[in-house]
Amino acid sequence: MYREYAPPDTLADAVECFWTIRSASPLPGVVTNRVLPDGCSDIIFDLGEPPAGSTGSHPLGRSYIVGTMRTALVVELSGRIDLLGVRFRPGGATPVLGVPADELAGRRFALDDVVRGCGSVVHRLAEAPASSRTVLFAEWLGDLWRSRGHTPDARVGMATDIIRRRYGAVSVGALAEAVGVGRRQLERLFVHDVGAPPGEACRVARFRAAVGGLTREPHQTLARVAHASGYCDQAHFTREFRRLAGVSPGEYRRERDVASIQYPDASLA
Repeated sequence: MYREYAPPDTLADAVECFWTIRSASPLPGVVTNRVLPDGCSDIIFDLGEPPAGSTGSHPLGRSYIVGTMRTALVVELSGRIDLLGVRFRPGGATPVLGVPADELAGRRFALDDVVRGCGSVVHRLAEAPASSRTVLFAEWLGDLWRSRGHTPDARVGMATDIIRRRYGAVSVGALAEAVGVGRRQLERLFVHDVGAPPGEACRVARFRAAVGGLTREPHQTLARVAHASGYCDQAHFTREFRRLAGVSPGEYRRERDVASIQYPDASLA
């Protein structure tokens, strides 16, 4: 139901992946999907059919932007699901969309409110067969990016790579030194390009590592997961997890066990 697709080389500096969530038939009821913060922004096209008898439209239209999430987003899915999205790398959305990431962070916007004149791509995607949508989406995104004439800041990219490789176990001072800028300048760059300061990006990376531990080893004790992910103790782990996920680690495990949408990894879980 959920799949990821690598971006073309021309978009690789800004885009982490394209993704789809599809159902072969309408869902029998409402499915709750908890999307966890990952330091990234997304553009999402809703190409599915609303449930039978529904008279309302999607509250954000058929296409929308999700800015860098500060906490989990709980989405209710129903009808026949057909979602197409792009996940930007941290710092990748700003040069493509032409909007500072902190203006979008923690919020959702109709795509047309941010990217004027996007109606044509929505129409083309809705009419295209599923097998060609990702290519059309990538072409449109590439044209949009070229029209902006900007590139991701290499210093932000270097810092986010270090954060990911270290699973957040790096100080802001060490990050600033590694990329050759002062600490305050790095803070400003991250807020503008990523939508969150570097310290928060580190906390999210550590949280994602813990989510991966919970899903890969469902019978592992929470204390061991906390230790392996770099938390001081289980209480610290639980507090941070609840702040970002909206539920405790144990509640998340139980929720995931009964989830209708299963992911190959923790990227969107």
